[in-house]
Amino acid sequence: MMQRVYTHLLRHSRTQRCPCRSVTSQVPRTAPLKKPFWKDANNYLLICPITCVGLAIWQVKRKEWKENLIDTIKERYEMDPIQLPKDLSTVKDFDLYPVKVRGHFDYANEVYIGPRSDTPERRHQTLGGKVSGVYVITPFKLADRDESILVNRGWIENDYFALEENRKKAQ
Repeated sequence: MMQRVYTHLLRHSRTQRCPCRSVTSQVPRTAPLKKPFWKDANNYLLICPITCVGLAIWQVKRKEWKENLIDTIKERYEMDPIQLPKDLSTVKDFDLYPVKVRGHFDYANEVYIGPRSDTPERRHQTLGGKVSGVYVITPFKLADRDESILVNRGWIENDYFALEENRKKAQ
């Protein structure tokens, strides 16, 4: 009779036979262990929308910055030229301002920086082909003091630059 009761209890209760003993022990049911937040695979799905929102915010701020920069350039381009300050350490405060100076170019010390590819404005004229050339940097000797400033006089094509007579005409 006891054997039947014991078998019935084993089948219908939450007990489990312990393999090391012939007696039964109660095994409590525990809740499944929670994974840490970073180990749950579903949380990795949040990375994509969070990244996209962050990039969208960055692009909007970048667009505002670019528009402000373009407005500043247009505003300063239309201004009357200002005199070059006596103290050249303050020149960095005059970024993008038109400046009025008196003096002459020192063509003997002209520098050519190249090869450089063509400017984006000319690229459509050459049917998308790359044209190499040089930037012409010429020192400008100031008339009222013993200092020189460097002036980027622009980009010229290598074919035009190669002929000595063309360079002399440009001066």
